[in-house]
Amino acid sequence: MLYAGGMDARRKKNMNDTRETGGLNKNLTTLKGVLIPVDWDDDGGITAVALSTSDEKKYLVVKDEKGDQLIPLVREELELTGVVKTTENKLTITVVNYHKKSDWNQPDHQ
Repeated sequence: MLYAGGMDARRKKNMNDTRETGGLNKNLTTLKGVLIPVDWDDDGGITAVALSTSDEKKYLVVKDEKGDQLIPLVREELELTGVVKTTENKLTITVVNYHKKSDWNQPDHQ
């Protein structure tokens, strides 16, 4: 799909992703999987989550404002877009955007 000025949809998506990361030029990755709990407090409340993907990889979600929004979505199938890093032999993702599986087939979801 072309936008004004001949910009294709993929480039527009990348521009939007760049704006969501504060204008920084970062490589964003989109992953699909099931959100799982990975750490709990003394009362049994979930304090950390990870995305378990179909290729059996686990991406720990970085605890920040966006990451904390995901905790109530444990056991849901999600699509996460963010910056993936390997730290101390663990995969992490700093989430920029996310969608529930129910949103994947919506017309505005690309």
